[in-house]
Amino acid sequence: MRLLRLLEVQLILRAPTRFFIYGSVAALLLLALAYSAYWFVSAGRIAAELERLDGNEIVPGVTLQFAAMDIGGFPFRFDVLLGGVTLAARGEDGESAWRSERIALHAMSYGRALYVLEADGLQSFSWPGAEDAPQNILQMTSGLMRASALIEDSRLERLDIDILNAEGRDVALNAATMREFNAARAQLHLVAQEDDTIGFVAALDAGTIGAGFRPALGTDLSRVRMEGEITQAQSLRNLRAGVAEIRASLDAWRSQGGVVSLQPLEASWGGTLLRGSGELFFDEGRRLSGQVSAVPEDPVSFLGALAQSEMIPPQARAQLGNFREIVAGLPGNLDLPIRLEARLPLGPEPATPRLRIEGVSAIVIEFGGAAAP
Repeated sequence: MRLLRLLEVQLILRAPTRFFIYGSVAALLLLALAYSAYWFVSAGRIAAELERLDGNEIVPGVTLQFAAMDIGGFPFRFDVLLGGVTLAARGEDGESAWRSERIALHAMSYGRALYVLEADGLQSFSWPGAEDAPQNILQMTSGLMRASALIEDSRLERLDIDILNAEGRDVALNAATMREFNAARAQLHLVAQEDDTIGFVAALDAGTIGAGFRPALGTDLSRVRMEGEITQAQSLRNLRAGVAEIRASLDAWRSQGGVVSLQPLEASWGGTLLRGSGELFFDEGRRLSGQVSAVPEDPVSFLGALAQSEMIPPQARAQLGNFREIVAGLPGNLDLPIRLEARLPLGPEPATPRLRIEGVSAIVIEFGGAAAP
């Protein structure tokens, strides 16, 4: 009897333990089933929404088309894979479009709204040419093309674009030969700031420009870095929310006096380092306008690069060469007032400079015409 009572007591003590263990396992299984149902229902909704958007506007004025779709990433991500993708925006002068062989959009199934986009294969960018001119088309391949976007309160708060080992060329009808470019890395970072501005950083490393583009300072563009901010960003809030058309937003931004302030700007081009700043805006034709000014860190190297540039008329190149010889023989650390000025819009011949030599007191290399605000 004593043994039976002891066994009965042990069974009573073990019952809560078994219930706790089995109950916990059952609860976990129910949570897993509920989460799996949530993931597959959400994936189905994503697929249905993409099918609805195919061939239609995803934001005002921008349409999406794709040839193939697949959704994966279970259990912790949503991976949307699209093939044969076209994003197109139609304007008054025609259509501008980005076409990609494949893109992948990744998002976590929980947490903040951070989206990562990767593009693979051949990319092409097209936009209307000048009056009666063929469509401008650039083709590009890259080792990696990735962008990330952070959405907060239904608005784009941060955008980062990173491209590695990019190679591109101009494939427009009747394009000149050797119109090509490449870069080891190109980056763009935009972030909304509390003072109604958008801060940005743009950088390019180890770039080269094909001779077909007739680069004024040679084909070697080894480094570019720009920092600055976009003012009057409150006029772009609806665009960041995806509920406003691009042209209308740019018109509102322009009417409120919005500008793109470049400070500082650095470029290592043609063996010389240029440092400068600028201020850009959109004119009535929605063209990027304004002025960028830069001065060379080494005037002698700068003059040497200009003296070898085929973009400058032979007589002016000879003057520059002679002036460079004079400067090279002068005592070191001479601070020459030499500067490069680019006035936007540049027009149909953006690389054609005008050279103004004012004795030995100033050399100004001007690109483009005057831009009225």
